[in-house]
Amino acid sequence: MSMLKERIEIKKPLSEVWRFLDLQRWPEISSIFQHVEAKDSSMQAGSRFIVTAGPGETKVQYNVEIVACDESMGRLVYKRTGGPLPGTSEWVLTSSATGTKIEYTNHYQHDLNSTVLSSISRAMIRFLNDLRAEAEK
Repeated sequence: MSMLKERIEIKKPLSEVWRFLDLQRWPEISSIFQHVEAKDSSMQAGSRFIVTAGPGETKVQYNVEIVACDESMGRLVYKRTGGPLPGTSEWVLTSSATGTKIEYTNHYQHDLNSTVLSSISRAMIRFLNDLRAEAEK
């Protein structure tokens, strides 16, 4: 099992940053996400989505099911299945003196080699930077 964790700070309050965790908005935020199809109408535990992602020519599709979604706790957790990188993702947002700190963690069911982990880490950082740019507009 492999794990990656990235962190970033956004100069906006948590209440403003939280809305950017809505998966349906991700294609607007970053070109990494091509399409998100909602199977359920809201972001809550049990909601399901089909995500099409891939910054390059190769696109991947996977299923997402929300496990926990609690703005008051600043926590979003979802399972990824049906794609090449099954596992879970967790977002933890905490208020800071200058905005909101984000900790974004991906757990993978399989052991991934360093080349794959490096590529995924770059994509995670790119998405976090895209999210920050959108939130701080």
